[in-house]
Amino acid sequence: MGRNILAVIAAIVIGSVIVWLVEKLGHTIYPFPEGMDPTDYEAIKEYIKTAPTGSMLMVILAHFLGALTSGIVATKIGKSAHMRLAIISGAIFTIFGIMNIMMIPGPTWFAVVDTICYIPGALIGFAIVKPKA
Repeated sequence: MGRNILAVIAAIVIGSVIVWLVEKLGHTIYPFPEGMDPTDYEAIKEYIKTAPTGSMLMVILAHFLGALTSGIVATKIGKSAHMRLAIISGAIFTIFGIMNIMMIPGPTWFAVVDTICYIPGALIGFAIVKPKA
């Protein structure tokens, strides 16, 4: 049980690092407008209204890859390489994603796609590394 808990914690931490790295890449490709403070939530809320679609897709890609990585890590580290650990890590990412959407609302299409990308991402990560029966 303890190893499975550690696996999920490690999965969330490592998956979050992947999200950060891919979002950082996205901000390099689609930089914020000149003079915008990226720590100002009100400025971000305004920016989201006119953000390029590519920048929004980079965020979804970051979230998907973070969840995929979390599924891989949870499966590799967990005591039993069971799909349950990937689902738990994907569910935790989903909760974080919903909280993010509530804090910084975006277009409806973004909210829908972003919300549904986490658990499939984690399950794909599980499928990549699951032991062969």
